Amino acid sequence: EQKGVTFGHQIPMRFPAKQVPEVVKYLIALFREQRQSEESFFEFVDRIGRAKLQELLKHFATLPAYEANKELYYDWGEQTDYEIREAGAGECAGGVVDMLEQHLEDSKYELANAHVLFQKGKPFDAVTRTDLAVVAAARALLVLEGIDPVSNAEVLRAFKEKPVANGIVPQERFLPYAQLGEQLQSTNFSVGLVQDYIQAARQLIEECKGAIQRMDAKLRVKSDTPAQSDTAAPTVTEEHHGSTKGVAVHMDLRGVKCPMNYVKAKLRLEMMEVGEILELLIDPGEAYENVPRSLKDDGQKILELEEIKPHYRVVVEKVK
Repeated sequence: EQKGVTFGHQIPMRFPAKQVPEVVKYLIALFREQRQSEESFFEFVDRIGRAKLQELLKHFATLPAYEANKELYYDWGEQTDYEIREAGAGECAGGVVDMLEQHLEDSKYELANAHVLFQKGKPFDAVTRTDLAVVAAARALLVLEGIDPVSNAEVLRAFKEKPVANGIVPQERFLPYAQLGEQLQSTNFSVGLVQDYIQAARQLIEECKGAIQRMDAKLRVKSDTPAQSDTAAPTVTEEHHGSTKGVAVHMDLRGVKCPMNYVKAKLRLEMMEVGEILELLIDPGEAYENVPRSLKDDGQKILELEEIKPHYRVVVEKVK
């Protein structure tokens, strides 16, 4: 924290609870070592870049094998393994909400920076920050689509093809931002044009926030406008499964991190009929602890849960 302002949202990463003190110590040491003049921590993060900091911190975010360091699997003040049942219902759903809030906080931060840079007469930097603000807000809505693109360009493409095309975000809010962006690519960064661009982005971001506020308990967002085009369902394979009734829809979620694995499974169940069967392949650890329980909390029926080393197979019947 600096002058009473938390800086956690500047480096969006998750760490085991017992690694957090080490992360803070490392960041403080790095800041002291590489700080320039009277540079604030915020300015330091901007100069170094989030990508670089995430690379430097990634070893803190990785849990070692249980046998290598059991302590990291204990909660503070406990000498037994952390158990997900103590967290109560909806662990994955809570993770989704945390992710949404993080993206919206990032968007707010970037937009505020854009405004400051514009006031300082730095239009190019202001536009860059504006784009990052829109990308962060778009990522929030894409979480609810079960999509986690890597690059900013992929985020905006998926945003246009999903939330915008489906009417979740009106075309009339997206088009001014997109059109002004095209103008900025083909002309000088005039003060008026950049100001209009920031305003269009602000309105688009507010629309994204409004859409998320319409999210129901099932993590679905109701559209305020008709869909512009049909969108394809996720590609999955379907075949009859001998050990369970009905048609088994198979989803391989190995390598998909929480809570996106839960979101993808939940969205697929939304597309299925009551009584149909969904078979999932998930990773051990967090996915195994969270996904089956969260689907059960949603009212679905877990028919089978078996270990197929080094992964797990979960068979779910859609109940509602």
